[in-house]
Amino acid sequence: MKTGQWSMFKTLLLILVALAAVAPFGGIQEATAEETVTIQKLQRRPLLGVQRWDMFSGKGATQQKELGYLPGKNGFLKDPQWHDRVPFFCRRTKDVAWVQHSADAGPVWFNHPFSQQLLQESMDQELRYANDAGIDFFVYHGPARKLFSNGWELRNNFDCHISSTIPEAKNVKLTWALYGHRAIRYTKSKVAAMMDETIDYIKMPCWQTVNGGRPLIIVYHPERFRVALKAAKGSECMTGAEFIGYVRMRVEAVGLKNPYIVGCMEPRDSFMHAKVLKQEGYDAIMDYEGAYGGTVATREQAPTYAAATKDILKTCEQKYLNSGLPFIPPCPSMHYRWP
Repeated sequence: MKTGQWSMFKTLLLILVALAAVAPFGGIQEATAEETVTIQKLQRRPLLGVQRWDMFSGKGATQQKELGYLPGKNGFLKDPQWHDRVPFFCRRTKDVAWVQHSADAGPVWFNHPFSQQLLQESMDQELRYANDAGIDFFVYHGPARKLFSNGWELRNNFDCHISSTIPEAKNVKLTWALYGHRAIRYTKSKVAAMMDETIDYIKMPCWQTVNGGRPLIIVYHPERFRVALKAAKGSECMTGAEFIGYVRMRVEAVGLKNPYIVGCMEPRDSFMHAKVLKQEGYDAIMDYEGAYGGTVATREQAPTYAAATKDILKTCEQKYLNSGLPFIPPCPSMHYRWP
């Protein structure tokens, strides 16, 4: 069979398989109510969210820490061996003829000098890719601007997601993690300011909900919130349980359902904190980096995907399923400390 004929045969075979999946060969019959329920159950799938760490907007540490376009900091992706990990919207500096580059400019460029239009166009393309891939929502990070004005520029893509006018943007929901960064030094008043800003976003139709309309709220670094609020003076002090109770109260006070609050630990092993998080009122746990068990792979010595998968499943069954709280499993592609 020739190549062209084989390609056509494979195409027809796929069509037949697809038809067989939705209709019996004996003819199309109207499904009963019971069959309809069965079909609906088969069509259901877990939600798929992607955690973001937006250091590629063209502002802040993008140019120094990540790309190395400007000198001064890490330049994680500056070395040519990492260029295959550069985001799709970046360009090789030598190919960007419309910008006057400095003599010490690094080999990878994006959005410098900064252009809001370029960032929006790049984010719109990300949303198209996400929609095509079946990604349900993005998890954004960054402190409330009322507490840290530029939020280390982690919020720029979040703004573009909200302001996007393309049709695909409506299909990709979002949530914003409450970020327990040490620099904020949280107090009761700062938690209130954080929730003032957060509530405005939770009320938007693009905010991800779960379990029948409960707003999904991820608390990033619950242990840092706990430590900072315990150290606060006088009436500014809160316990971990009071913190979670306050977050729930603020959400329900605007007429929304009881939020589903997830404690997100970094780098991993959230099951070790499940008992405390359950006492404080969290609904579930998750790991920021994933990679449940085993050791961190060294260069050129990574385990096989089969071995890694076996280890992940073993750890899930032995540790996470017995933690006392539901957990949201990540889908890590790797857990290397190198870029």
